[in-house]
Amino acid sequence: MRPISALLVFTLAALASSCGSDATAPPISALEGSWSRLDEIPGSSEQWSIALTGDAVSGTGSWSGEACCGGPLSIVGSVSGDSIHLNVTLAATVGNPAPDHHEHFDGVLISSSELRGKSTFDGGVSGTVRFHKQ
Repeated sequence: MRPISALLVFTLAALASSCGSDATAPPISALEGSWSRLDEIPGSSEQWSIALTGDAVSGTGSWSGEACCGGPLSIVGSVSGDSIHLNVTLAATVGNPAPDHHEHFDGVLISSSELRGKSTFDGGVSGTVRFHKQ
């Protein structure tokens, strides 16, 4: 019986340590607030103001493209566990007006002040992006 008891203790310890790592993840409520996109080309920017209602995400913000245009943006999406899924509609009302374009963001909160994920724009252009909470 001793080997079984040792195996049980080892298994429970392993499970406890794996569950403990989730305790360090920031609460999803940390998503609420103002965020700025990092690593932008000089002259470009994207800012979000996000609110949560249950697992639904909504928000507004603004964007600008280097030497081109800019305008307001709107956000709708959801959270599921630690995953964040957002659809961002960007309106070009400053500079060269154009039809709205869209960004889909899938990411996670790395910390209470860093959001990281992948953005995919109309036409399939995508890349890894980071946001910092103001």
